[in-house]
Amino acid sequence: MVAWKNNIKPSDIQKIASYVLSLQGTKPAGAKPAEGEKWVEEAAPKADAKAQAGATTDTTKVAAKPAK
Repeated sequence: MVAWKNNIKPSDIQKIASYVLSLQGTKPAGAKPAEGEKWVEEAAPKADAKAQAGATTDTTKVAAKPAK
């Protein structure tokens, strides 16, 4: 696969990624059915669907602004 970093500006890569993410969960008319098997990493923890429903954790760390 081509390394697009050298051919596409970072701002355009962000736009492409945003577009692809916007397609998640859509059901286009006339779409072909899914193919293959869903891959799940063996080392991934098995989530309990009932325990995970509505329970999200924000892991983003924001640096404090310096005092003026």
